[in-house]
Amino acid sequence: MKLSTIFSHLTFGELKQFGIGGYEDYKEIQPDNYEEVVNHINLALLNLYTRFPILEKEDTFPTEEGKTLYPLPEDCIRVNAVFCDGTELPLNDEYAETSAFISSFNELQLPFATGSETIYVIYQAEPVPVTGTTLTEEVNLPDSLLEALLAYVEYRVRKSQGGQEGVQLAMAAKQTYEMMCVEIEKHNVFNSADASKNLKPELNGWV
Repeated sequence: MKLSTIFSHLTFGELKQFGIGGYEDYKEIQPDNYEEVVNHINLALLNLYTRFPILEKEDTFPTEEGKTLYPLPEDCIRVNAVFCDGTELPLNDEYAETSAFISSFNELQLPFATGSETIYVIYQAEPVPVTGTTLTEEVNLPDSLLEALLAYVEYRVRKSQGGQEGVQLAMAAKQTYEMMCVEIEKHNVFNSADASKNLKPELNGWV
């Protein structure tokens, strides 16, 4: 969806009471406030991309002799599966000889590596940040998550207002966001329960 769509929903909805929403005077968010609103949108996107498997990517690399630690891609949120030459590996299983380990948030450990393997990492990726340079900018967000994003932006804006009332209203908006996310999870909109089981790298002629 376009950034203008999100801005419009915020102006006539969640940010209608706030100056940055631009409703009272302009009926649209003004350029002076783009940076602040886009910052809230990016944080909302990151939260949603962390919670739901919106974007999955694959990273492929060969192992090296004598090397057991390998960097994960910079946009990796969570490792969903690791394959070695077509075989899915156990993750963080100290009793499995060929287990891969997530040794830190940005590093994969392969104790068994000999330098002759090809590794495929299927991972949940971060969103591409919104820049806000143009209202026609595309925001990679499923329609089913739009209302949740709007609620999260409201939470962020209310929290920034400060004061007891601001905090209370922020928590109410956050609760609305959480309820929306739970409802989406309940209906398994993204089929997340089976996501990693059905992933097979389609490279080098094998699936």
